[in-house]
Amino acid sequence: MEESERIYECNTAKEIWDTLKIHHEGTSHVKETRIDIGVRKFEIFEMNEEENIDEMYSRFTSIVNELRSLGKIYSPHDRIRKILRCLPNIWRPMVTAITQAKDLNSMALEDLIGTLRAHEVLLEEDKPSKKGKMIALKATQDNIDDAPSQTEEST
Repeated sequence: MEESERIYECNTAKEIWDTLKIHHEGTSHVKETRIDIGVRKFEIFEMNEEENIDEMYSRFTSIVNELRSLGKIYSPHDRIRKILRCLPNIWRPMVTAITQAKDLNSMALEDLIGTLRAHEVLLEEDKPSKKGKMIALKATQDNIDDAPSQTEEST
C-alpha cells in the first residue's frame, strides 16, 4: 500500500523508477556514504579468534553482498586475497602454503574455503582436549614399623 502511495503522483515509468530508487537506495550521496561504510567494513574485516571458517565466511559474505547491492563489486581474486589476509596468525603457515602452491588469479573462492575448512579440522585435532585433563597428586606412605602400635597407645 505504501509503495502505491509513493508512486501515485508519478506520470511516467521513469518517474516511478526514480521515486522508488531514491526511497529504497537513497540519494546518490546516501548511496556513496553507504558504500564508504561498506568498504571500510571490508578493509578492516578480520577473523575473530573464537569463530570458525564458516562463521567468518558468513560475516564476510554479508559485507560483500551489501556492497554488491550498492554497485561496489570485488573480484573473486580480491575476495580471496582479503580472506587470506584476515586469518589469525595461527593460520600463517597455511596462508603461505596456499599463496605459494596455488594461482590465486584462477582459484575459485569455494576452493579456498574448502581448503581452509579441511585445515581447520586439523587445527582442532591439534588443540589439547580440556575434557581429559589429568591431575597429578603426590602421595606419601607412612612406614608401619615407625607408627605406634595400638597396645602402646593404650598403656
